[in-house]
Amino acid sequence: SKATKEADEELIASIASVGLLENLCVAPRDRDLYGVIAGGRRFQALCALHKRGDLPNDHPVPCLIIDDDAATEVSLAENTARLAMHPADQVVAFARLEKQGATPEQIGNRFGLPPRDVRARLRLGSLPPAILDDWRSDELDSDAVHAFASTEDTELQERLYEQLKQGTRGNIEAYQVQRALSERSASPSSPVFKYVGMKAYQKAGGRTEETLFDRDEVRLLDPSIIQKLALEKLERAAERAAKGWKWYRAVLDFDYQERQGYAEVEVTPDDFTEEEVSRYNELTREIEAIGDDEELEYWAAWEKQRPLEREQAKIEVAAKKRGKVTDEQKALAGVVATIDHNGKGKLWRMVSPSDKAAYNRLMKGSGPDDAKPKKKAAAGEYAKAVVEDLRVMRGAAVARALAGNPRLARDVAAFTLARKGRMSEHRRYESGHLLRVRMEDIEPSNKGSLKLKGDPIGDEVLAPFGGKLDWSFLELANVAESFSEFMKLTAQARDKILAHAVADTLIPRLANDASDGSYGFAFEQLCEFLGMDFPARAREVGVLPLPVEAFWSRLSKAHILSAAKVLGEDWVEQHRKLKKGDLVTAVAEAFEADAPDWLPGGFLLEDS
Repeated sequence: SKATKEADEELIASIASVGLLENLCVAPRDRDLYGVIAGGRRFQALCALHKRGDLPNDHPVPCLIIDDDAATEVSLAENTARLAMHPADQVVAFARLEKQGATPEQIGNRFGLPPRDVRARLRLGSLPPAILDDWRSDELDSDAVHAFASTEDTELQERLYEQLKQGTRGNIEAYQVQRALSERSASPSSPVFKYVGMKAYQKAGGRTEETLFDRDEVRLLDPSIIQKLALEKLERAAERAAKGWKWYRAVLDFDYQERQGYAEVEVTPDDFTEEEVSRYNELTREIEAIGDDEELEYWAAWEKQRPLEREQAKIEVAAKKRGKVTDEQKALAGVVATIDHNGKGKLWRMVSPSDKAAYNRLMKGSGPDDAKPKKKAAAGEYAKAVVEDLRVMRGAAVARALAGNPRLARDVAAFTLARKGRMSEHRRYESGHLLRVRMEDIEPSNKGSLKLKGDPIGDEVLAPFGGKLDWSFLELANVAESFSEFMKLTAQARDKILAHAVADTLIPRLANDASDGSYGFAFEQLCEFLGMDFPARAREVGVLPLPVEAFWSRLSKAHILSAAKVLGEDWVEQHRKLKKGDLVTAVAEAFEADAPDWLPGGFLLEDS
């Protein structure tokens, strides 16, 4: 195979360090000239050293002169009979150099390798002999070996190797090693660790190790210290925020399911003055009357409603600034301090399940209904087709995350199939499902439901996963033959195919879909288990920046300007008189530059 530039640089560095260890083979040419017939890369390395001044013009080069008649045979033997050193033997040789006293820096200089590459090879060369032997015999692939070498704990390597060897009948996959290691350590990208910070972790005695082969550069070896520090920090935050409240809690994860048993505390409506209540309700009636006027065109209605809505917004802002929670509410509620998915502390002011009845009685008795502002009528929801596409966009982001998580995908598939197959007939469809399951007919997944109108990302949203997998078993029409080929794939490959297939059948959903019942609840739980970073995933699948044709151009001008409030009222005022086409262009560019992570309502977990 063709040598890489990196390999050539390594050879140059090696010759510069220890000299030419193997002579060149040459054959006579014209007069006193000889041509190199074997050792071309070594010759080119010598030329490079001469060119940069490291070798003088008269530097002697050992050569073996071959008779011209045998030159072709020798050249052929050089290029066909050479057996490349196995990577396991290469890394063992590196480890041997270190044992002989060479420092990693000296080894790197000798072979032209950067420090991280030297450390990686030395780590591999120090693996237990059983792992290296299996690597040489191809019973372990390079990915699995690298996974073992991502920890420098040789005793742990040996224990995991023996456990996995027995549990997998010798077919050890990289993801199995990574999963086993992750159960004994923590990732620096985890929200809990972000909340604690490296400085506090190390000050408390937390240990780290360089992984060398993982996406995370370091592994945190003391997850119990991280949890202890996080809980202590949350406890302090909760105690400070809970003065005057009935109780407080500090939890690492206040998840969607647990929050359903609580009620969130809101600002008491009595904070609105009688004058504000009267004016707010008067404005609401005017807005509704304009909306009901069938003789008005949409844009004319919007122009009349807009100043009224702005006046309502000012009343809400003024009330919010004065707003407070009453002592009566605090007596029935508490504070939960937890960590959000970005690693930031978050406070929830909640009513516990045991106090909800008393709290509801308190709130019902806080004043007559007509003394509270009515909820402002929306200027109009997104068109149904736009909502459907937003649902597909969000589903695409979740599907991509699920396709990369075989373990969770397997759990989702097992759960869905169990409900589909084991529930009684009359209950089988009562609450919906997470996946599109049709026992009698499964549509091909290459053109699945993840397709946006006017936008091609639906066809390709899962292509990065499908493109790396072996789908050739699907080309066999005979089911038995196809299944036989499928079972010949490695366990890791089958798990990836399962994850892809499960993700491709995911039913897309927005967080604020109101009619989904317990299915919607399950979908949001799935998002939490995946640790969904919606802006990042949306960017991966092409949803961010938000597509002009599939989103912005299909919104009404009123909705565009409403969304643009995140850019500031000044921006809205400066652009609100633009024609819609110009407004679409301006808002798309502004969001991409100044609000690149903004997503429409219903995308984020907080929208549920």
